Amino acid sequence: MESRNDVDDTLIHISHLHPLRLVRSPEPGPICNACNMPCASQSYSCGDCWYFLHVTCATIRRSMDHDSHPAHTLVLELNQPYAVNFTCAACGEDGTYTFRTSCRECDYDLHLHCAAIPHKINDRSHSHPLFLVYENRYPSGFICDICDRQLDVDKWFYLCESCDFGGHVECFLSEYLEVLSPGLQLPEAPAQAHPVQQIAQTAPPPQAHPVQQIAQTSARPLAGSTDRFDICPGGIGARPNYCRATFAVC
Repeated sequence: MESRNDVDDTLIHISHLHPLRLVRSPEPGPICNACNMPCASQSYSCGDCWYFLHVTCATIRRSMDHDSHPAHTLVLELNQPYAVNFTCAACGEDGTYTFRTSCRECDYDLHLHCAAIPHKINDRSHSHPLFLVYENRYPSGFICDICDRQLDVDKWFYLCESCDFGGHVECFLSEYLEVLSPGLQLPEAPAQAHPVQQIAQTAPPPQAHPVQQIAQTSARPLAGSTDRFDICPGGIGARPNYCRATFAVC
C-alpha cells in the first residue's frame, strides 16, 4: 500500500464492505457518510456505492483516551438503522445518524470532527500557544478576542490562561482544517453520478420511508452484531442501512 503525506491511498474501513480509495471529491462536495458534512477536497470513496468519508472521519481511532473525558476510554460508535440522538459535549450541537466517539457509561458523546480538534495550537494572533478548554470556568461570560462575541459556556474554546486571551474554536481553526497538502495529486472520483446518488437527488423529504433510506448508500451491519428486530424497525432518517432483520436494503 502506497502512502503519500502519511495518508494511505486505499483503506479498509469497518463501516463499509469494499476498499475505499483516496480521491479528489467531485463537485458539489458529496456528503460524508460518517458526519453528514460535505467533503470539500479529498476524501475516501467507494465509487461503486457512492460512499464517502472525510480523511479525518475515516482514520479516527476505534478507541481513544481523550483529554476531555479522562475517566474512561471513548469508543467509536457507527451510525444505526434507527435514530440515535445525542448532544456533542464539544460544540453543543445535536447529532443523529452520524458516527461518534462515546462513553456509554457516562452518556458522553463527541462528533468525530470535534474529537479531532487539536488540544494545542499556535496562532499568529497571539505570541503564546493556545490550549483547548473543555469546561468553561468563566460563569460571567468570556468574550472571544477574535470576533468580539461572547462564548457559549457549554462549548469548548481556546485560551492562553496567562494572558487571558482566547476565543471560539471556529475562530482559530480555519488554517488547521486541511488534512492533506492542497497540491497532492489524486485520482478523480467517478465523473458520472452513481444511480444511488441520482435517487438521492430526487428523494422525498426525511419522513419518507423506505425511499429516503435507499437514497443514500449504507454499509451492512458489523459482523457479530446481536441487534435484531421482529420486523424492519421502520426508522426514518438520512442515514440508510441494511435491515438487520432480513439483511436486505431497507
